[in-house]
Amino acid sequence: MARPACSSPRRAAAAAVLAGLFGGCVHSSAFRCPAEGGPPWVEVESDHFVVKTNAAPSDAERMASELEMLRMAELGSWEGPYDPPARLEVVVLRNRTEFQEFLDPLAQPPPLAYYAWGTRPRVVIGLVLDRDLRWWTVPSLRNRQEEWAQAEESRVLRHELAHHLIGQVLLRQPPWLAEGLACYLEATRLGTWQGRPAAAVGLPAWDAWAASRVPAAALFAWRPGERGARFYDPSWLLVHWLMNRRGAEFTAYQQRLARAEDPAAAWKAAFPDLDPGDGAAMSRLDRELDAYVGARSYTALRIRLPAIEPRWQRRRMPPPEVHALRAELFLQSPFPRADARSAADAENAASLREDPSGLWLALLLRATGQQERALALGRAAVATHPADWRSWLLLASGLEGGGEPARERLEALRRAKALLPDDAWALNEVAWGLFQAGAAGEGLPLAARAAQLAPANASVLDTCGAILADVGRCPEALLAQRRAVDLLGERAAPEAAREIRDRLARIEARCGTAGASP
Repeated sequence: MARPACSSPRRAAAAAVLAGLFGGCVHSSAFRCPAEGGPPWVEVESDHFVVKTNAAPSDAERMASELEMLRMAELGSWEGPYDPPARLEVVVLRNRTEFQEFLDPLAQPPPLAYYAWGTRPRVVIGLVLDRDLRWWTVPSLRNRQEEWAQAEESRVLRHELAHHLIGQVLLRQPPWLAEGLACYLEATRLGTWQGRPAAAVGLPAWDAWAASRVPAAALFAWRPGERGARFYDPSWLLVHWLMNRRGAEFTAYQQRLARAEDPAAAWKAAFPDLDPGDGAAMSRLDRELDAYVGARSYTALRIRLPAIEPRWQRRRMPPPEVHALRAELFLQSPFPRADARSAADAENAASLREDPSGLWLALLLRATGQQERALALGRAAVATHPADWRSWLLLASGLEGGGEPARERLEALRRAKALLPDDAWALNEVAWGLFQAGAAGEGLPLAARAAQLAPANASVLDTCGAILADVGRCPEALLAQRRAVDLLGERAAPEAAREIRDRLARIEARCGTAGASP
């Protein structure tokens, strides 16, 4: 799901001026494959992040270190020992031009980065400046520009990381809370306190104090799927007020959401005096917020952080893997280009030219409906790479459908299951295949693990809901499927969103609508 970072008119104007003065710094030529002389791609893996980039490895390592610190700081703002599993993938393009290549050129406002809600959670961002280009001869000017660029990139990363972590902790979240908390956490600052690493959380978000106000009732009426950029700063203000003026009730509200309770019911239980349906209560809340803006009195959270030893593994990504990643980025962009499918097909073809086994494309060919190609590659791959789960998934993808191949497909899925990595996307694909093949019980452990790794992912929860309903675990199926619908967001593909909503209706008809007690 795309999440533009919080902004303000002053910041936007400053960015426009800088872009005008230094326009050459953000220009780049079209993508070139590393095998054709383009910049190499590297993967830097830390404890909780996997950064993939064609920028300098030092940028990837810097971002991985900062992300580890920010993760601790942002998680520390909640009460409770939260430590979400799995690593978040972060793709860093070396400049904004290469980032924009994957987006609809008409998207407004142009996103700075996005957090993808697809089966593999992923943040995608382009560096503000291309560090490989040197347009200045004055070192002090170059240093100031690079410091500004790093600060801007850090701000955007904080926002997108916040969305990921919020989804890991709060299993249900209305739009105003999702954006308000992301803006609240975006303002996190890292530094030292009494000589030790520390973070300040809850600082004012730039010019948000002066942001135009909207009635509180309008925030509560904001529904998932509705565009609402004008609500971002007001949502930040409401969250900031709740944290500083109604902290105990706000914590209780979030604890209810962490148990996947209905957001409207959770709000009324935590704030009985602020019923969104009560006009007098909403007017009183508006007056409270206006007074809070005038007072500008708040308390920032100061969180001590343990010292982190830089610890990462670095590897160079081979060209066929780079092309496969680019194909994913074209297909999974929340702002897809009109020709995204053909662009992804071209990347797939390039990947196959450089590695005819097709293993890098095991998770893509089924998604793009290339069944015949998957079958041919799968037949060859299981003969040459029988110990690689991707070989068996390719074969299973090529054997989709009824008839005699069903038995062979089930066996291929079972072979893939025995070799799977601990990766939400792979686990979900095989679990879904087993469900389609009539072996839902075998897919349940895979679906459950995928949901542990990606608890805020609509596709993963959709698989869980379908499998749980098939094995008769109705309350859990309803809970998972309702969460999947909640998480669709404003940029979900219409066909996928319709399928997930239709499945909820079928599960409700099968299980009854009363049921999912937290």
